[in-house]
Amino acid sequence: MSAAYPVVGSRVTIRAGALYGGAAASRGALIPGYITGPARRYTVSEITTRHGVQEAYLGELKSWVALSALVVV
Repeated sequence: MSAAYPVVGSRVTIRAGALYGGAAASRGALIPGYITGPARRYTVSEITTRHGVQEAYLGELKSWVALSALVVV
């Protein structure tokens, strides 16, 4: 895995224990284990900052996740 920082278009995996971001009621909820890990890869579609946290929108999940919880592959 690369140590590169995620940018729009990056393929990423989600670290175990990550939480959902965004502005919906699911913000702060644990992302299930079947979605995280090195076998699941997603594409960063958009990046924004909410509540002082940089978040990426993962198009395949239709969800926001903190950049710190992503690993570029």
